[in-house]
Amino acid sequence: MKTFEQKPIGKHVFVTFWFIGTILLFAFYFSKSDLLLMFGIYYVILAVVINLLILLHEFLQAVNEFTMRSKYWISCLYILANLPITCLYLYIIFQIL
Repeated sequence: MKTFEQKPIGKHVFVTFWFIGTILLFAFYFSKSDLLLMFGIYYVILAVVINLLILLHEFLQAVNEFTMRSKYWISCLYILANLPITCLYLYIIFQIL
């Protein structure tokens, strides 16, 4: 029977949320649609919750998993990189409004 090796997912989460957030930012920038603004606000709230849950998971894995500890710490850094990007995007949106 094969053993299941769990891999860090922080990089995939980072790229996915960054890509969706960037598309929403450009769509709002060019259309200035109130619907996109509302959708973007809900997206940011949902993204923060999901990123925090995944960050907690990766952190606990880094503490408990000795063989892949550095990979999990790097995964945590990828997820934390979303925070300044989100702040920058929100700053841009508030400048547009």
